Amino acid sequence: LDLWLGWTFLLGLLQFLHLFAPLRAWTVLPLLALGVGFWVRSGPAPFALRRNPPAPATLACAGAWLIAAMWISARAMQTPPEFDGGLYHFHAIRWINEARITPGVGNLHGRLAFNSAFYSFVAALNLPPLFGHGRAIANSFLCLTVFAQILHRLHGTVTRTPATPGGLAPLANLLALPLVGYLTLTSLGLASPSADLASSFVQIAIFLLLVRGLDAWRARLPDQDARVATLVLLSVTLVTLKLSNLGFAAGVAALGVAYSRHARLAASRVRTIAAVGAALAAIWLARGYVMSGFPCYPSTLGGIAFDWAVPAEQAKR
Repeated sequence: LDLWLGWTFLLGLLQFLHLFAPLRAWTVLPLLALGVGFWVRSGPAPFALRRNPPAPATLACAGAWLIAAMWISARAMQTPPEFDGGLYHFHAIRWINEARITPGVGNLHGRLAFNSAFYSFVAALNLPPLFGHGRAIANSFLCLTVFAQILHRLHGTVTRTPATPGGLAPLANLLALPLVGYLTLTSLGLASPSADLASSFVQIAIFLLLVRGLDAWRARLPDQDARVATLVLLSVTLVTLKLSNLGFAAGVAALGVAYSRHARLAASRVRTIAAVGAALAAIWLARGYVMSGFPCYPSTLGGIAFDWAVPAEQAKR
């Protein structure tokens, strides 16, 4: 939950920063350092040394994840094969790296008006002028995160960890495992900044969190604040990745609201979750207005006829 919440905040901050400055190493590195600081501060578990040797199930999960990481790394470093990557993905990311948000950039090409938060994530991982290969990390990170999420829950089921509820969650993880494997083996997007593949991985993560939440709901487990917040905010972020996710995200957000009422979340926490979700959505909508005059391009709903002109020196880039 901490990782997915941190990722949603990172995407929101990156989009906000790009309103005022290009996403280059000096802009991004402080954010990444802040994230590492929160991770270290959250507890000593990542660095804890065990006195007893790990259980066979733990070794099996760790080995499976390392094998998957090596395979995915090899796939991700191949030549980007997607047609849309050359058509507009890399160009949109280049604009984010080279200049702050440019009013009317969609006038240069209609696809440059697509307002995907995933492009900001890939641009940040480029760390220009230090690296330049964020496209090989972005979808790979999401894939390995979802795979680790599945392995972690399956490990809890096999070892019968007390905090792991029964119900539908183990079955959902077993069903999701071959789906993640299929996407990894067949998708062209691991080496490309594809928002379609990113949406698929985030949808799987939301589905697994939701099923586990339904099991916790049925078991009347306390302290469900973090899960409700993750489901709602990750659903908002999913829409900012690709507008076609709106129906799926709206359904999950509605279930999150019902879940919060059943779990009897404090009103102050519900307001905080709603305010953060509204802020993430507002940043994304504002970017859409600046880039094309349409908040949800290619939808023309709510459009304003701005007469933007791209500065000549930026257009030459």
